[in-house]
Amino acid sequence: MSFSTLGCLRVMNTSVTPVPAYAGGVSVCGLESGSAIISKEATMIYRQFHNDNNAWVAITNHHVVGGANTVMCNFHYNLTPFPAQVYKINPTNDLALLLIQKPIELMEHHEDEYMVQGSPLTDVIGAAVRLVGYPLGTECQTVSNGHIISFNTVEGNMVYFSDALCNPGNSGGPMLDCEGNLLGINTAIMNPGNVVTLSKPWTTVKSLFTYMKHEQHIAFTSLQLAPQQEFDLRGRYTTQLHPDELAARWDRHDCGHGLSFADWFVQHAHNKPKDLRPILQGMEMEPCPCACSVDCGCASARSGAPSDAAPSASMGASMGLVSHLGPELIVFDKYFQTTPTTHNNSAIQMVYPAMRGKTGVMISHVESHEPVQLGDILVSVAGASVDSYGRLPNGTPYFTGFKHQPSSAVNLQVAREGESELCTVVYTYGRVQACNLPLIHAQALTPFAAHPNVMLGGVSVAQMTGDQARQFGHSQYLEAPLHNELVFVVNSVHPGSNEWVVHRIAPGNLMTHINFKPLSAYGASDEQLWDWVKQEMTGEGVRHITVTYKCTNMEGSVREVHEVYAVDNTVNTST
Repeated sequence: MSFSTLGCLRVMNTSVTPVPAYAGGVSVCGLESGSAIISKEATMIYRQFHNDNNAWVAITNHHVVGGANTVMCNFHYNLTPFPAQVYKINPTNDLALLLIQKPIELMEHHEDEYMVQGSPLTDVIGAAVRLVGYPLGTECQTVSNGHIISFNTVEGNMVYFSDALCNPGNSGGPMLDCEGNLLGINTAIMNPGNVVTLSKPWTTVKSLFTYMKHEQHIAFTSLQLAPQQEFDLRGRYTTQLHPDELAARWDRHDCGHGLSFADWFVQHAHNKPKDLRPILQGMEMEPCPCACSVDCGCASARSGAPSDAAPSASMGASMGLVSHLGPELIVFDKYFQTTPTTHNNSAIQMVYPAMRGKTGVMISHVESHEPVQLGDILVSVAGASVDSYGRLPNGTPYFTGFKHQPSSAVNLQVAREGESELCTVVYTYGRVQACNLPLIHAQALTPFAAHPNVMLGGVSVAQMTGDQARQFGHSQYLEAPLHNELVFVVNSVHPGSNEWVVHRIAPGNLMTHINFKPLSAYGASDEQLWDWVKQEMTGEGVRHITVTYKCTNMEGSVREVHEVYAVDNTVNTST
């Protein structure tokens, strides 16, 4: 009897790019970085919405693919590599979906034998499982057997614990039930030295399939491209020009001889990477100077006519930066937190009359976008009762009742202080919306938002993003209430400047105050702040501002530095 799994692939990620900072991890980069499993359900859903019968969708961990847009895979019986496009990434659950064009010339079996079906098993404790993958860089597929010993919550997500052996390289590979169906995705080892493997449940993986039906990035909707064409464009969109601005410049110079940018892309550049990059670079300058090397129809450029247009102001701030949208990023809104209550406590029943004869768990933290209230007691989720420790009847945490069916309306029943009847709250757990984002968030969530560097004397500062907060060790600004602070980070310092020579202000230090007031006193955004500074410094007479920097040295001690910046705006009235 063979235990090999044809659909379990070896993933080779040769990218040296780490996992983006918003994921808070490090990529497993190298020739043998992990494993993946071809999913039957994901493939069928993809084909249903994309009319592509030559595609497979495979599942792996996000930390396996890291920041790569493409990885290489191979079968266990044939080491010839074939490409897989990183299709979607979900850093919250450390999951990623790969899009693979079937390597027909390498296939030795019928297609159905490569696709693995999800397991219907729900009573998982004690279930026999086998882990399949390519640990420690082996070229051979390995199998280890064990049992699911528990499930638990790790970093706000439910995981399975098993006693089957797992090693680096198993990440992204399948946990199979005794029938060979997919029960989970192997993700990590808990307490190395002890055989405890963490795996993401199939129910968590399956919840992401909702987003295989909705491809369009909101910034690209005006281009009206087909889903696969838009996905192809996003993967190669190496400019910080918003797509609307790119299309407007294209039309303004008639670069396509009557064809819109979207039509030109479909006819000429779709699936032709070499034809797109020069166009994107050229559109950053007006008129399009890149057309001399690529026939996009810009007559003035092809004739060699010099451009008299300067770079736009918006590009002046972002020149040299690119926006690699790459795979679609799936990031979910935060959800409310709970704290246990005492079962049938008489005091609880006095304050919450609707709790008589019922159990529930108190809501102790609520996000601003959520319809529940602080102090409510959660009694049921989608009709399933919640015990005093926040568990559903099947033992899983309360949040699985809505996290495993994202973007779907779920009824919550809550007891509210002083009310004799339970309240029904319609709750939807979905992807993060821009209006719900704090000021300090991952740049990838708003890829076209401009946060330009501004020079103050010898330092360059910009509004801090979530990526920089992690990069420079300011993780306290990733959580409430500091995550909504207007604060700037020093990106560079001139080595001959007063800021470095005297005060030792270094990249990564923070700019927190102007004239001894928090930056938020001058506006709700960096744009409003710099408008205020501009007005303040351009009035008549000598004008100045005092800027406060918070500097952290290598030992972790913090000191404040105050630097005065002045401009002589005195008007000379002598004749």
